[in-house]
Amino acid sequence: MDDHTDHIIHYERLRNIAGVKFPVERDLVVPYFHPRLLPLSQYYNKTINVFIKDIESCLAISIKLYKYYNHQSNCGPYLTLWFLNNPVNKVKIVGCVIGSSSRRKDGEEILLLRIDDCTGTIWCQMVNDGSICALREGLYGFTVAVTGYLELANTITVTGASYTIMADKITVVPSLRDEVQFWEITTLCREELHRLWELDIIVVNRFYTSTNQYESSSLSECSEVDLISDAVSEWQISSPYRCDSGYSERISSADSRAETENDPGFKYQQLKTYSQPNIQVRYTLNQYKIYLIEWFLENIDVPQIPYYEPYENAMVLSQILEAIATVRFYNSSGKTKTIKEIKMELYDTSIVYFESMGIIGIAGEQKHLIVKLKKLKEFITSRIGTWTKLQLASGKVFYKHVRDRSGLGNLTKKFILMLVKAILRHYLSKSNVKISDWFMETPAPEYILLRLNYNSTEI
Repeated sequence: MDDHTDHIIHYERLRNIAGVKFPVERDLVVPYFHPRLLPLSQYYNKTINVFIKDIESCLAISIKLYKYYNHQSNCGPYLTLWFLNNPVNKVKIVGCVIGSSSRRKDGEEILLLRIDDCTGTIWCQMVNDGSICALREGLYGFTVAVTGYLELANTITVTGASYTIMADKITVVPSLRDEVQFWEITTLCREELHRLWELDIIVVNRFYTSTNQYESSSLSECSEVDLISDAVSEWQISSPYRCDSGYSERISSADSRAETENDPGFKYQQLKTYSQPNIQVRYTLNQYKIYLIEWFLENIDVPQIPYYEPYENAMVLSQILEAIATVRFYNSSGKTKTIKEIKMELYDTSIVYFESMGIIGIAGEQKHLIVKLKKLKEFITSRIGTWTKLQLASGKVFYKHVRDRSGLGNLTKKFILMLVKAILRHYLSKSNVKISDWFMETPAPEYILLRLNYNSTEI
């Protein structure tokens, strides 16, 4: 097939695609786009959180499509996973190590770990760097995060496995909280992956009008204004905002259903009824601010933090903020700003708000952030520490005491509530206190009442 023949290289009936969980009223056709268009997908060449059972559910269609895309782009032994027509070529899983092995391949020692994430099991392989294999026996029972590419099993023999993950990174998950966050984000990510990827007509026109001077990556090199902002390709994945429980949300039809049903064109065009889903907010901007405060608490001893460090390099923070920005983008009528612009604006607004409260300072032409939370953290942590050591069922935090002890007179009651919540969560994540749950109330205008429930028995 010529590289410029058709922007769609394969069709698949929806009823033949395993793992599709939402109801469909008619037998629709799913288009799979030319390899040159794949870089425009919000999932392609990005690390995507997945469950092992989701890998298994889309394995059949992915292997079937492998011959088309390997013929076109020579993708080698690595398998692109297809969720509907969304291409995922790099994945991240989190699970417990239940087995390990090692063997030699092409003169190199390969570490093999068997991972169980409660939805399924998978073998992960990684070239020994001199330290991991020595620790593999000690990894039994540990929860690890594995990032890498899906590799067809004929490249290395693993008994009973038809595929493995060729890992480029394996890390031990440090806390239960990090594991829960991964599961929560992945549950919402899988909902996103089952939304059809559609191309804007401008992108399709560019594909057909491009000349031979274009290289295979030419479309991905076009400006964001020309292509990505016009196409349905903003990076919306791994964002904890869609629904409250996995697949419980169902995709509703767009307002143009009546017009679409009468469309005499191809059936796959009717899939546009799924392109504008109803969005339910799971995270709010205030919740993002609490997570951001926790991030600053974690980095409280860093003298100066680059202004965009929490925006660019804090993965969970970035995903939550992008989720909020995505919701605002779809709920806005004019859509004059892109999701990235809204996300940046929300981040700047949060930093300005923190600065007005006095917990963050901005210094220098490079706009470095200076954290001013130390006194506040010490005061509130000491109060919480006293209550937990004595196993008191409740304790009071007075607004006036917080302002006086921290020297931050601008703190509002609402913001003090956020600070106490963030500091409490940070404290509990670092301590061995056996608390099953906790609650915060504001029964009086002078103070916050914190209630603590302790575990009655210890394992």
